[in-house]
Order: sequence, then C-alpha cells, then structure tokens
Amino acid sequence: MAKNGKPKEDLTAGQVAAVKEIGVVQPDEPEASGKQDKPTTPAEMLARFDELPTFDFRRVNRKWQMAYVRAETMFARQSERATALAQDMEATDEAVDDAFDVFEERAQAKRALMVQVIEAVPRDWLTADAPKAVDWDVPASMDYIRADRESVVELALREALANPAGK
Repeated sequence: MAKNGKPKEDLTAGQVAAVKEIGVVQPDEPEASGKQDKPTTPAEMLARFDELPTFDFRRVNRKWQMAYVRAETMFARQSERATALAQDMEATDEAVDDAFDVFEERAQAKRALMVQVIEAVPRDWLTADAPKAVDWDVPASMDYIRADRESVVELALREALANPAGK
C-alpha cells in the first residue's frame, strides 16, 4: 500500500526503465529530505512532461493489443536473458552476440507494432536529424526518437491503452 492509501501499482519492465530514466523514487524509498514530491505512478511520471506522444487506436483491434503485449513481454524476457548471459564469464562472445541479436529482433517486432498506433511525437523528443514530417507508418521512423525518450513513449503507449481517451 502506498503512503497515499491507494494500492501500489506494479510496474512493468518498461515502466521500471522509464522510472530509472527520469529519476523517479518509489513510494517505499523515501528521499533524504523525507518528502515524496517525485512521481510514483506511470500517470504521475507522464504528467511531468508538457507534451506527450499521441496515439490512434482506431485502426487496431484486440489482436493487435495481444500481439503488442506479447512483443513487449518477449522483449523484456530477452533483455533479461541477454544481460544475464553477458554477465556470465563462462559464456562465449558468440553466445552473447546471438542473445543480443535476438534482443534486437524483439525490439524491432515491438517497434513495428508501436508505429501502427503512433500519431505524433513531440518535436523536441526527436533527434536533430529527424525530418520535419515523420512518417509514423514506417517502423524505421522509431529511430528518430531520442534515446532518452523511447521508454517514455512506451510508457505513454501503455497508459493510453490502459486509460483510453476516446481515440
């Protein structure tokens, strides 16, 4: 139970990455000052941004959602596998490379599903070389999202799925 009396939300692997990326403290980890002024839920984390990506779910159905959940889960599992293998000093370099190749394949599968619903990403979340008009129907367009914002885009997507606002 969080300190505000509401049930504590379990975060997915992607949400944990976003939490680490933007420096969020979990409710059970009080800051040195004792204040809890940093966001502790995905919605609170996203509220820190002036603009968020927008998504259009009108072209996808339950099958897409299940495919996305599966892709996200397989990506997280392969991330853990590749990291564990990389830390295993008895693993060959080839085995580690193979694990990271599968990790990249999982990432591409997830990105291919994400671009099917991305409508727009804030301009300042894109790399300097991004074209003025990004074609979000092309999976390679995900390469224009800055490294420090990709996990936040994923978090925003999960929140949009969990709390649809009409689109």
